[in-house]
Amino acid sequence: MPFRSPLPLPQKKNAGDRRAAAWVVLAATLLFAAMAAPFFVGRYYLTDDLGEFHLPLRAFYEQCLVQGDAFDWMPSLFCGFDLTGEGQAGTYHPLHWLLYRWLPLQAAFSLELLISYPVMMFGSYLLFRCHIIRRSAAWFGALIFTFSSFGLLHFIHPNAMAVVSHLPWLLLAAGSLVRTSQSRRIAGPVAAIGLLTGSQLLLGYPQYVWLSLLAECAYLTVLLRRRDNAVRASSLLHWLFAKACGVMIGGVQILSTWDALQQSTRQTASPGFLANGSLHPLNLVQLVAPYLFTTRVVGQNTHELGLYIGGVPIVLIAWMMFAKAGVPKLRRWFWTSLALAAVALLLATGEFTPLYRLTSRLPLVGSFRFSCRAIVLLELALAAAAAIAFSVLLRCGEKNIDPNRYSKRGLGLAFVGSIGVAELACLAWRDFVAPWPLVIAGPIIIVLAALAICAALRGYRWAIPALVLFTAADLGTYGLAQAVYRETASQAVLADSLSMLLPPGQAAGQRVMLESAGNQSLRQGNRMLLAGVSRVDGYAGLEPARQLNYCDAAALRAAGSRYSTGFDASPFEDIGWISLADPLPRAYFVRQTLASSNPARDINQIDLTSTALIESGSPIAMRPANSGTRDLGQVQVLADRPGRIEFATESSAEQLLVVTESYHRGWRAQVDGRNIPVLRANGDFLGCVVPVGKHRVNLEFSSPALQNGKMLTACGLCLLGISCIAGYCRRKAA
Repeated sequence: MPFRSPLPLPQKKNAGDRRAAAWVVLAATLLFAAMAAPFFVGRYYLTDDLGEFHLPLRAFYEQCLVQGDAFDWMPSLFCGFDLTGEGQAGTYHPLHWLLYRWLPLQAAFSLELLISYPVMMFGSYLLFRCHIIRRSAAWFGALIFTFSSFGLLHFIHPNAMAVVSHLPWLLLAAGSLVRTSQSRRIAGPVAAIGLLTGSQLLLGYPQYVWLSLLAECAYLTVLLRRRDNAVRASSLLHWLFAKACGVMIGGVQILSTWDALQQSTRQTASPGFLANGSLHPLNLVQLVAPYLFTTRVVGQNTHELGLYIGGVPIVLIAWMMFAKAGVPKLRRWFWTSLALAAVALLLATGEFTPLYRLTSRLPLVGSFRFSCRAIVLLELALAAAAAIAFSVLLRCGEKNIDPNRYSKRGLGLAFVGSIGVAELACLAWRDFVAPWPLVIAGPIIIVLAALAICAALRGYRWAIPALVLFTAADLGTYGLAQAVYRETASQAVLADSLSMLLPPGQAAGQRVMLESAGNQSLRQGNRMLLAGVSRVDGYAGLEPARQLNYCDAAALRAAGSRYSTGFDASPFEDIGWISLADPLPRAYFVRQTLASSNPARDINQIDLTSTALIESGSPIAMRPANSGTRDLGQVQVLADRPGRIEFATESSAEQLLVVTESYHRGWRAQVDGRNIPVLRANGDFLGCVVPVGKHRVNLEFSSPALQNGKMLTACGLCLLGISCIAGYCRRKAA
């Protein structure tokens, strides 16, 4: 894809610009090295969702790849769980497959977390370089966007950061598509947009793909507003074709996630639940007072609501707003960036603005939570504005322009605003204000940033390195301790801590119930899965909807659970396990069925060893052939692998085989190679009718959505490949 800048590049390389760029790259390298330090010493990142959700899922994924098992179905969570439909493991992404197939778990997991940051920074640099002459300013903007509060606090959401790391590259490809006037040269940008979009979708976080799409639309709108109608139509058609190919490439994940959504609790979520996570407007005080509140934010979810891009960028933006300096085209891009930042802020504030009434009614988009995640677009726009201001600052310092010619009202406004916010908070929100050293940290940061900017305006050579290093230290201090360093552990320490979680005499694969018996709304993390425990409950984004109440002993017995805990216990505290009597085996026969429209109620009224509940209206109805006979036949488990279970059965009459594996419409059953229907037994589990005699029964998870998605992905790759070959042939002919 050809690189073309809309602005003329200088003929002679500026030594000051090179030095400033070197300082920015050095600062970014130091920040990245600080993030990667636990990886280099062999420690696992375990903060928040990393240890409680992502690591257990990826450990299962790696085990399946190494052993040659299917990874679409995860038996150890929720008595069986559609892992591909959940999406956040990104199981069909080529990079994930390579990492977890060929590297040890610690290395693969760490690299998955870390690789997004250099990719995002280099892409941001190229994007800003297209519109900012100075490479040092482009690197500075990339540093801000990559290591801002969103980037570092969302370290615990690796799929989110991986999707966002595609964003600058998508914008770069879209810009190249608009600037390419010759039709034979569009193959490169079209291929890049299609592959990047498909890669985003395969990572399984559709909300950030939606935000990325909004950024692309806004960027294309800005680029095309001065183009003629022919260029607009051609560019939009090629962009839509590339996006359509990308959607097809992501089909295996899209269809699986859509299928999982239809069978999850999210499908019946209340409007209040979906509106949760809007950015309260008071959070804007974080821009000048990042440590003002005890949780840093107005709300409790710091990593979602964190809004801080550093003191230096904020002061630079304030200075640039009042300064009458810079190339006119750069000033237009500066105000355009601020306008886009304002739109992104409206999206992030969610329910606090009328715009939320519109977005909440959009199909699929209306089911996304945490509208505050649009902060990523806000910080991208602010990083671009800060980069432009940094470029103008360098120009003023190098040309020895009298700084008094440019208004310093912006510097004073930032300082007075920081002091005023601190004073107001101490008076109005006294109960939520942090200790006074943290309160005054904001004004101190703003003062130091303003002094360094004034020194740069006067031409002091030390000022630019000081600004860059101060920005890196400011961002690193804010984010690293909160999301990266808060919890790490070596393999030995992690194994010791996991051994403390096991119930007495626990064998690998046996099921437990970890949630509070009195409150199922409090979800415990999945770290226990790393110890070989299988759970009746669990923690996931798309939690499957279930019919039984697992606070009930009969439901736990039907699930084959051997232990439960009756109180809320954090993962590394002693857990008071309760042994459950007579759990049902992995698979067993019953001769009698009872139709039920309320399994949670009726399961307490039957003998689970001889009777099973089936759905009302089911054509299967079984009565005991001989009520005095207690011999229900024999069931032997021949194979029990993820998504594939095989039994050898022998019975003297037709009976219902019940398997304590979660029901999903993707399960298929065969008796001696002949397809038979799969039933929902006892509310949440698998059942199938087995005829009299000796038979071999096979159960296999083969979701139609997954199979159709694979075909759609193959079609998308073929279509994009054909278009690229056609474009290459046209270019060759020319």
